[in-house]
Amino acid sequence: MQSIAIFPVFPSKGTPRFRAVARSGQSEGTTVGEALDGVRKQSADDPSGTVVVIQPFQPDELFTAAEQTRLSELMEKWRSARDGKGTILPTESRELESLVDAELRAATERTARMLKEMGK
Repeated sequence: MQSIAIFPVFPSKGTPRFRAVARSGQSEGTTVGEALDGVRKQSADDPSGTVVVIQPFQPDELFTAAEQTRLSELMEKWRSARDGKGTILPTESRELESLVDAELRAATERTARMLKEMGK
């Protein structure tokens, strides 16, 4: 079963967006649904089902405020680099990937906890 975590991204300028993250990839959108649709298209051939966790947008013991802040900073740098308006160093790129993986693990753990609470 695939887990998808959705959380807000607060760029330093502009409108907040939503990021959906799964093992198959990630997507951003102006709404939760847009972000979810984007990431699901990347994994359309996964027949095992999907669990979606919408991050409550609050830090917790699984993904801290410092990690959320750093993830936002690095995503902003990544977007600028993607758009040709800046650069992201290889070390920052690795750190970004590590933080995305950490958030995905946190979302997976939150999902497992919710399922346990639901008696699944």
